[in-house]
Amino acid sequence: FKDVTFRYYQQLRRFAPFGPSNPKPVFCTKKVYDYGTSKVVGRGQEHIKLELVDNKSNNVMNGIAFGQ
Repeated sequence: FKDVTFRYYQQLRRFAPFGPSNPKPVFCTKKVYDYGTSKVVGRGQEHIKLELVDNKSNNVMNGIAFGQ
């Protein structure tokens, strides 16, 4: 998670617009665990609000999984 910074986000935005010929980037990480406070959210409880912790650095990152 230490490499995911606002500056990195700004650099990724420079690749936009995304579409059929230029798909959005997809990321994967390993050894990341649920912090214990993740919960189901949304009107129909169809999304998951996540708090993940990087086992190596102990950094916590928030996220959301849509349609899960």
